[in-house]
Amino acid sequence: MASAGDISAEQHHLDTSKIRRGYNPETGRCLQSTDPVDPDLKLSQAGKSHRLTIPESTAHVERLTKILRDRKLAQFGDSLLNFSYSLAVTRTTKQPVGIKVKDKLLANAATKAGLRKYLPRRVDAGDVANGLEALVGEAWLLEKVTLEEIVACLVPDEIDQSKGFVSLAQLALERLGLDK
Repeated sequence: MASAGDISAEQHHLDTSKIRRGYNPETGRCLQSTDPVDPDLKLSQAGKSHRLTIPESTAHVERLTKILRDRKLAQFGDSLLNFSYSLAVTRTTKQPVGIKVKDKLLANAATKAGLRKYLPRRVDAGDVANGLEALVGEAWLLEKVTLEEIVACLVPDEIDQSKGFVSLAQLALERLGLDK
C-alpha cells in the first residue's frame, strides 16, 4: 500500500519533497504546506501524532459509490431513518409521533458528512438524501450498527437538526470501513 510520501512528482506536477502533509481531525482534511520539510518532523496536535492521509483507493470509492446509489437500500434506509427518528423524538418528548424526515435535511447532513463528493455532479437533494439513507440501511443490514445506536445518534438537537444525521453517517462509514 502506498503512503502519502510515495506519490510521484510527475503525478502531481509538484516537487513532493517540499510538501508537508498531515491530518487535521478538526476539519477532517489533509493539511498541505509548501514549506521545506524536516524529515524527522511529526505533525501533532495537543501532543498526539496523527496518521498521514492516503489517497483513496479505487475499490474504496467504487464500493461507497455503489452503496450510495442503490435504490433498494435507499428505500429501506428511508423507512429505517423515519422510524428511528420518530422513536428518538418519541423518547425525548414522551409523546408518540410519526415523523417523515425531509430530504433537504438529509441532503444537508450527507453533504456535511462528506458523502456528496461520491455522487454524480448533477443530482438533486432527493438523490443525495437517498445516498445517506442507503448508507445507514447497509450498515444496519450488515449488523454494523444497531437500532439503539441509530436512535442515540438521532436525539433531536433544537439548534442544528442535521447534526445527529451527520454523526450517524460518520458512524456508518466508520463501521463499514469506508471512513479512510
